[in-house]
Amino acid sequence: NVNAFEVNGHLENDPSAANNPYADDVARGLRWMLSLLSSQSVFAQTNPLGTFNPDSSGSGIGLYYNSSWAHYETGMIMDALVATGHPAGVALVTGVVNVSGRTYKAIVQDMLDWHSFCQTDNPPYGGSFYYTCNSGSVSDNSAAQWSAIGLIAAERAGGGWGLSIPQIVKDWNRSWLTYTQQPTTGIFGYQSSSTAWGPYATTPSGMVQM
Repeated sequence: NVNAFEVNGHLENDPSAANNPYADDVARGLRWMLSLLSSQSVFAQTNPLGTFNPDSSGSGIGLYYNSSWAHYETGMIMDALVATGHPAGVALVTGVVNVSGRTYKAIVQDMLDWHSFCQTDNPPYGGSFYYTCNSGSVSDNSAAQWSAIGLIAAERAGGGWGLSIPQIVKDWNRSWLTYTQQPTTGIFGYQSSSTAWGPYATTPSGMVQM
């Protein structure tokens, strides 16, 4: 909802925001979302393509939405933060460690770093994401699509965002796409090339990851 308001021009830092009830909704929504973030340490990861440092910001932490399905919501929140168009915006929440008082740019970069850290390492599920960080032996395209949506928004953001994700994370994602795509039909499956609910639920996930 916040994202929808933002892309239609209702921004918290708009000069006319004081007279715009939708901009007020956006400001309140952003504060609420940011209040639900948590942090964890991130450190070197190794997958079959090599060892890399997911901590692009150098902060030593990754940020994520604190829930049992973190990869679903974290990608959506990244998208909404980038849609503010205001990388210098400051998180106006209190008492949230590693969030309060930091810029949107720094927060989104740490969310990117969390995704890099949490990517599944082990084949054949390697290269994707699951409901939990570093799931080890399982992934699925239901969760991975939301991670991809947030990562795409962050990486393509211009206007002073300057965000980055390690190339090895994107390269490793290709292994997962190969594993879950049926080579003859082109459709993508759920946790393998099997479609579980038919091709229409999971093929868009593969497409957005591509």
